[in-house]
Amino acid sequence: MKRKFILLTLVIATLIVPTNLQAFESTVEEELQTPWEGFGYNQWGFARESDGNTFKPWSDDLWKTTTERILAIKPSLVRLPVIRDWFNKDDDGNNLPIGTYNWDSKYMQAYFKIMDLYKEHDIKVMSGFWGVGYNGEDYKQFYTTDECAQLQADLIEYLFKTKGYDKIITSYAPSNEPLGVGISYEDWSTMIKKLYAELEKRGLPTNFLSGADSWSDWIWKPAQYNADQLSAYDFHNYLNDTPDDTYNQLYNRTIEPTFANYLANVYKYDNSNKPVHVSEMAPIGVPFIDWPVTDAPAHCRIDTYEYALGFWDYGIQLARSGMASGLAWALDGLEQNKNAGMWNNAGTYGGMTLRPWYYTWQLMCRYFPRGAKILKMTELEGRKDIRILGARIGSEDYSFVTVNRRMDAQSKTQSITFKVDCTKPLYIYRFNRNSCGDGAALSLPYEKNNRSKSFYRNHGGSSYGRRYIHHYLGTVGDKYVRNTVYSNHRL
Repeated sequence: MKRKFILLTLVIATLIVPTNLQAFESTVEEELQTPWEGFGYNQWGFARESDGNTFKPWSDDLWKTTTERILAIKPSLVRLPVIRDWFNKDDDGNNLPIGTYNWDSKYMQAYFKIMDLYKEHDIKVMSGFWGVGYNGEDYKQFYTTDECAQLQADLIEYLFKTKGYDKIITSYAPSNEPLGVGISYEDWSTMIKKLYAELEKRGLPTNFLSGADSWSDWIWKPAQYNADQLSAYDFHNYLNDTPDDTYNQLYNRTIEPTFANYLANVYKYDNSNKPVHVSEMAPIGVPFIDWPVTDAPAHCRIDTYEYALGFWDYGIQLARSGMASGLAWALDGLEQNKNAGMWNNAGTYGGMTLRPWYYTWQLMCRYFPRGAKILKMTELEGRKDIRILGARIGSEDYSFVTVNRRMDAQSKTQSITFKVDCTKPLYIYRFNRNSCGDGAALSLPYEKNNRSKSFYRNHGGSSYGRRYIHHYLGTVGDKYVRNTVYSNHRL
């Protein structure tokens, strides 16, 4: 890749003295060699009634709308676990013995409907269990039993051989947050070894197991003790609980170096370049993630512009750190009345209206897809408010996202100048307070340039004599534009 073909120029000039012009050229600092499997989200296995928990069948209209939105997002990876109750109970709710399963239950039929959509469109899935015990209760003593390995292997065998999902299930994390359940790491390690052995005995694939789906030192313990069984690692990461800490982790760029350190710890024990997934993530602390908190600051409320900007910031830092994917919490809400979606299919808290963070996350999912090479761009030293991320898609297509995190109007004009020599059209998406999605359209509006070489956009009547794309970030007259995605890769 020739570095001169990718150039981001950040221009800072005062409004009063336009001759005081300084340019910052952002070049490719590094093309990351760690695997990139893209952005996506967590999803519950069925729609919910207005209580936010009770099963609701997919109506034709709800399924049509949900399908259109999923295909507009175009996720690279979706985390879609199951619960044991869905298939290991009869229709009257009675427990069934391990080995006897109710694959025709209404819950599994709803789950299969989603999985069939992903199979049709080759959208990859991280599978596994929300809970290996009945009624969402994880029994600590059950993890290490042969019956637990049989239960999991039976599910995998059915999903692979009967349903044909073996081509889309690329990761499988056996249990959700075992550290939170309270089992020891030694017990989790025993569970994964028994599952691996059971899959081998049946002649089933073993090259898709992931773990440990937790946090803290459980991020790298799987590499230390279970590298032989695992083909990937995954962990969950929400921000610190207080609003100030949440904001500071984003604004002070602590996510990127923290994740890079996690990756280094993993590779200290297993340097085979396996993917490391952030399988649950959001730019928010746990106390604010699932239920509305009316007196919380804007960046802690999921229906705000600030929250959407936080997702963009988090995604940029995550990708620059070398992680393999970031799976947002969540698509359309979850059970127990959890309101953590880009919309809420239970119909409450705004219902099906798309929230602003749908529009930022949709662009990240579409334009930083699985298999791209992440480009770690140089950023402006001493400026914590500017974020830049690039991606090379194939040999000729590129995407860039730039974010200005300043929350207040500035007395200086900040502009971004972007140049790509290419023969393909360039698409420019803008996200700002006045253009943060209308809640119904499936994407932000975009500008399309069809010139064969390059294109400029300028402020006022001056083009500065350069054929560049020119986009202003900050206060320019009455326009307040903070962030933009550029791409000459159209999906």
